Order: sequence, then structure tokens, then C-alpha cells
Amino acid sequence: MLAGQLDRFIKILVVTETQSATGDPLSTWSSYAEVWAKRTDLVANEGASQDQRAAVGRATFKIYYLDGVVRKMRIDDDGEIFDVVGIQMLGRREGLLLTGESEPA
Repeated sequence: MLAGQLDRFIKILVVTETQSATGDPLSTWSSYAEVWAKRTDLVANEGASQDQRAAVGRATFKIYYLDGVVRKMRIDDDGEIFDVVGIQMLGRREGLLLTGESEPA
């Protein structure tokens, strides 16, 4: 993997589950890591939701290997949020290829 191809600085976010004062569950997203990445946009899929059709954005992010990345995380690419839906190891812990999906606003 060539460092010059990693042209975006992204945040990998992790969720923390807590309870409010009334006992309701609260989900808070915080930074797990900030890394350089190469983003490749994939063809958008259309998903049906309650008689509505909305485009779902998909992209892959190639990063240097980072231990502890799991599918429950998110990627913040300059304010655009992607749910991690796939993780593929590249080489022998040389890098990761993260597949993310973003919902339309």
C-alpha cells in the first residue's frame, strides 16, 4: 500500500451505551482513531422503506492495519457518516479495507 494514495483523514467512531437519569438508553459516538485513508465510492443501491425509495451510499476505505476495528463502528469522512458493514484484512496485517454505508439525509 502506498502512503501517497491515502489522501483523506477520517475518524473511526465507537459507540458507548449509557443510561440517562430516567433510565433510558443513550448511545454516544466518540473517536476510536483518526487515520489516513483512500476512499473509493461504489455504485449506490436503492432500498425500499415504507413505500419510499432512497439511495444508500456505499464506499470503501483502505487504511493501514488497525487492531480492534469491528462492524459496530462508524466512519466519519469530513462530516459524512458511514456504518461499517464489512472489514477485509489486506496482506498480513498490512491494512484494512472497510466497507461503509451511509443513509440519505
